[in-house]
Amino acid sequence: MNRMNIKTLVAGVCAAVCGAAAAQNLANNESFESPIAFSNVQDNWNAFFNGGPAGAGLTGERVSNVVAGGSRALGLGIDGAAASDGRGYGAFVGVFQFIEGVTAGSEYEFSLLAIGESPNGGVEFRIEWIDSTGGVIGDQFGNQRQIGGELTNSFRRFEIVEVAPAGAVGASLVIAAQSFANDGTSPASVAVVLDDVEFFTTEPPTPSPGSLVIVDEFDGNALDTTVWRQPNIGVASFLGRTRLRPPSFPLEVSNGTLKLVVDTFNPFDTGTFFGSEIQTNETFRLEDGLIFETRSRLLPGTPGGVLGSLFTYFFGGGIRDEIDFEILSNDIPLANDRVLTNVFVDDDFTVGGDSAFRSVPNLDITEFNTYRIEWYPDRIEWFINGTLVRTETQSVPDGVVPQNGDDGTRVYLNAWAPSDTFGVAFNSNLQATTNPQQNQRFTYEVDRVEIRRPLPGCSVFDLMPPFGVLDDADIDAGLDVIASQTLGADFNGDGSFDVFDVLALIAAVDAGCL
Repeated sequence: MNRMNIKTLVAGVCAAVCGAAAAQNLANNESFESPIAFSNVQDNWNAFFNGGPAGAGLTGERVSNVVAGGSRALGLGIDGAAASDGRGYGAFVGVFQFIEGVTAGSEYEFSLLAIGESPNGGVEFRIEWIDSTGGVIGDQFGNQRQIGGELTNSFRRFEIVEVAPAGAVGASLVIAAQSFANDGTSPASVAVVLDDVEFFTTEPPTPSPGSLVIVDEFDGNALDTTVWRQPNIGVASFLGRTRLRPPSFPLEVSNGTLKLVVDTFNPFDTGTFFGSEIQTNETFRLEDGLIFETRSRLLPGTPGGVLGSLFTYFFGGGIRDEIDFEILSNDIPLANDRVLTNVFVDDDFTVGGDSAFRSVPNLDITEFNTYRIEWYPDRIEWFINGTLVRTETQSVPDGVVPQNGDDGTRVYLNAWAPSDTFGVAFNSNLQATTNPQQNQRFTYEVDRVEIRRPLPGCSVFDLMPPFGVLDDADIDAGLDVIASQTLGADFNGDGSFDVFDVLALIAAVDAGCL
């Protein structure tokens, strides 16, 4: 059995039994941070409305007083009390966005966060599948969900999952408030705020390699202190112009994300900034390697001079080893499609490291992107959204520093305001305040963190005799246990069967193990 056939078989089994992993959001301006349009603009929301009877009050605007994340959301409303008929029925107001490049036969999820009420009217969202001529396939309202009766006074996520029909090359995402649904007597009344729209294929992308150690999707309402800790007050909690907030200032976890914030007012050291950091409680030795990644963003509108980062760091005897991904808000107004990578090997704090900017076409650091670092004994690899952007083979930390020796490293994420000693990240226009009433808050938003170990050696796949030889019998046994979803298929050793075990088998094939 050749390797291509093995991979085809494994992929087929995976499609049948593996859960979907997080995918790229295909919706643009998903949090309505940028203005919406009115003339069928590509890559943005476009407004539409029909007022119904004269005088019916329609609202369709970006709001800032009720948001799930970021600084803006979309408010839609209908007030029929002032209409000429006193009811305002037959009105609608909403937005739509056209998405190119969908794949017929693939499954897609369209979801959004909503808060509000609809006592006499409706709120709906739908997918209209578009063919190559620009026409709607099938029933325009066939893939629609009504949520007016499910709204509450807190944000909830609602979703539609549909398979793109034959002939589909695009999709139109539609969100609307309407007064067609009414009680027939009292004035129409709808008020809803929408935020954080997502549209993505549920087909699982190639996941990160290796054995899972930690995964945190921040689905609760507080930081998981069994996994993470905040720094205590001390010299090490001060970076650039920023003190990192201690555990007595808990970090916000809401709507599925962690908010690492930078405040311009610092209650401990007025005139400096008040930043945020999390560190793993667990320490990690290098061993065969360590893989860590985050899906994160700087919120739109963040001014220059703020930094969000993912890194590993170990220190002793005035010497540090460190590997970084650093996202600089200085790049936002310039629309630079780059992030900063850096590595320090047995360096003191007078050394700036071996830094390099790396770009990915059309990268927008105010949208969620996945940043991954793979650290091995002989190299470091940096990935953005699965694309390898840098490989370093000369400056590679060994995880051993004076005094601490090989005590292990932690994985960190933080947000702070650098000083002028970090020139590419510093911005003199960003200044702290001594007045708490003038505080401004900027956010590095983290959707997910994963930490993994590299894939195991080939011996883990030696399932059948003759042992010591990897052959077709081992392949067949591997496919059998994957198909039965038993722990016998736990090839990456994380205690469960999932898509990462299938990836482990495929990687073994690619590596020549089978």
